[in-house]
Amino acid sequence: SCIVRLQGFVKECDYFATIRDAFPSHCKSTVTLNLNEWETFFPTVCRAAPPDFARNKKTGDNRDAREFVATRTGALANDTAIGETASTANDDLLPVDIFGSANRKAQAGEKRTEGTDKAHLAPQARAEAITWNYPAVAVFGLDMDSVEEESTKKAILGCSSERGEKSVRFPGMRNLLCNLLRMAGQQNLFDQNPRVFIFPIHNDVRNWAGKGYDAIVLCEDENVARRIGMQNARKLKKATLNDVNNAVKVAYLTCKYLGYSVLWKPASVVEGYQKSAAEKRAHASFRTNRQVVVPLPFAAGGLPAKPIFKTSFAAHGSEDQGIHPAPDPMLLAFKTCNNWCRKELGFRMVAGAEPQELDDLSSEGRQNLEAFVAYQAKEAQTQRHTEILSLFGKGVDVTG
Repeated sequence: SCIVRLQGFVKECDYFATIRDAFPSHCKSTVTLNLNEWETFFPTVCRAAPPDFARNKKTGDNRDAREFVATRTGALANDTAIGETASTANDDLLPVDIFGSANRKAQAGEKRTEGTDKAHLAPQARAEAITWNYPAVAVFGLDMDSVEEESTKKAILGCSSERGEKSVRFPGMRNLLCNLLRMAGQQNLFDQNPRVFIFPIHNDVRNWAGKGYDAIVLCEDENVARRIGMQNARKLKKATLNDVNNAVKVAYLTCKYLGYSVLWKPASVVEGYQKSAAEKRAHASFRTNRQVVVPLPFAAGGLPAKPIFKTSFAAHGSEDQGIHPAPDPMLLAFKTCNNWCRKELGFRMVAGAEPQELDDLSSEGRQNLEAFVAYQAKEAQTQRHTEILSLFGKGVDVTG
């Protein structure tokens, strides 16, 4: 077969399946959403109660680890108000990236964003986080009628209460350890211009309680896989047909849920977090046709010729520091399926994690930021073009 030699690597061209290999046109379907079915569909995705589990005290972190339960309790309390709360995660609790490689900073000649960084699944920035009200209701098992209420905002952002002389603070969804994952290049490749898709393999996302699980990792191309460290990962395993179909089942339901959430929101609200005229047009078209693109399960023997790979997340409470702690599979599914819908439908079902920490920007400041984000995307495209030219110019030895 065709062998590529590049910067010391020797890899077969058919080393892994890309997102296009895994889900070509015949492995996707267009589903028309019927709002009359929402009330029966809602409970098939939403939890009855939030996950309840304790973090390993041997990590040296002595805080109460029942973060999901505490968040829901604070959100529903009458004496709490939205307030800034510290993140429940620190670097000691995320010592490795999603492939089990030690965290690293960007090296000389690399962009800062090429280092191992923490990706927020639900955005950290206040304005963007609020758009995740429908996912938050599902994650914490809140009542469907509360999706636009203050309690859901408190569940997302965090809240606090003055009880006697003591200030009691409750974490929000955006601050939880289970809302984070580490991956090289995540800002460009997982947030701003999604080219990495991480689908949780899970039989029962609704009843997850901190246990470890596997997830399929699909990239746009081999260059993206190299940039996130996938080609060097030693712990990757080939996904089975059952793995892929379990992941597809979660993605199918999640994409439909996100589609319904858009239709229930005012059009002006959704349009407000689109970043371009093209995204706004795609959103308007979706509201007319009410169709969402979903992945389809594979029949026996139907997997692509190129292998699909999966990585593993550790259970909370595990003493193995060489495996990334499991993010909430429901939050991971919402993040990945939002990226999927951006790719397939051309607009954002919920806001992405960019811009970060920019709640107080003026209108002019946001315009400047959007221009900068567009510049970064163009720069990343130029970098890919340069790498391809190098690959086929002097950096490749092809033998057959």
